[in-house]
Amino acid sequence: RLDAIIREQAGEVVFEHLNRIRRLAATARRHPDRISVRTQRALIHRLSVREAYQITHALSLFFQLVNLCEERARIRHLQDTAAPAMSLRSLFQQLQQARVPAEKVRRCLDELEIQPVLTAHPTEAKRRATMMQIWRLEEHWNDPDEVLEALWQTEEVREQQVGPLQEVANAVFYFDRTIFETAADFYATFDAELAAHYPRIKRRRQFLTFASWVGGDRDGNPFVTPHISRQAADWHTCVAMDHYERQCARLIQEITHGSTPPHAAAKSEGAEAVLPFQPYEAFRAKLAQLRSRLRAGKAEITGLIGTLEEVQLALLRQGARRAAGGRLQRLLTQARTFGLHLAELDFRDHSGKLESAPEELLAE
Repeated sequence: RLDAIIREQAGEVVFEHLNRIRRLAATARRHPDRISVRTQRALIHRLSVREAYQITHALSLFFQLVNLCEERARIRHLQDTAAPAMSLRSLFQQLQQARVPAEKVRRCLDELEIQPVLTAHPTEAKRRATMMQIWRLEEHWNDPDEVLEALWQTEEVREQQVGPLQEVANAVFYFDRTIFETAADFYATFDAELAAHYPRIKRRRQFLTFASWVGGDRDGNPFVTPHISRQAADWHTCVAMDHYERQCARLIQEITHGSTPPHAAAKSEGAEAVLPFQPYEAFRAKLAQLRSRLRAGKAEITGLIGTLEEVQLALLRQGARRAAGGRLQRLLTQARTFGLHLAELDFRDHSGKLESAPEELLAE
């Protein structure tokens, strides 16, 4: 499909040049003789600047799509394998085979700390616009032409230097796109495997959390100032609260369960006056009040978790274990993992400054 889009968008001449370069490269790999390499170089040297740019763009997109195909193949392999190597199921099976006692596993979980750290690297060139189009292919895999057309017409290279706040935007983008959901998936899988292999043990804390250097790494970067770091921290909080607010909105739509007793909703402060719910919809009322606090920026993490736990416990008491264990449980896991700070913001500075200018650091 990519070839068809390239031929349509770039024209027959460019496509034929691309096709010949690929054939020569394949021949050179199979038969590394100097003739095919020289022929390929000669062809490349005859290209105009525009043709060379288009062919480079085509090859870049090709390899990105190959990577995506490899990822999808990897996912299929993992889904078809009962206990893939390095999976949580394989880990717990190995612990049992090694006769590791439950108490030792419990002590390990109480002390375990895993904290991936996001960094901003100056050589990272891929634009978020390109990454979003690549990810859109997951939704349009059987009819990809519109996305492939957009990819072809999207510039891959930045023309302007990336500043610290753009780096922060790039970092928090991954939380919204993957990390929030991946963390919830990880804990759900971990707890299920733990219960299956060591049923007497319950995880009591979040051992997987996240940190970031982006916006706090001042070692050799004069553009990262105290003001930038404060903005990065505020941005983290906004991303976390926005995510929780969106999830609360989804929960309000999904948890339409009547409460037991049916008049419990009337006890929610202000519920009858401002919320468009039936008197017995206490869960929706509580979640709507929580959502309002999040939208106003007035929520606290203890109140957020407390409200979600209260709703979950009430659902369990009336036998709604699926609602209690679905999106609501995932949101609870995310709130306990990311808090309102999203990720710890690490500060780095040159050792010379740490030794020679402590007053400046304290002032910052």
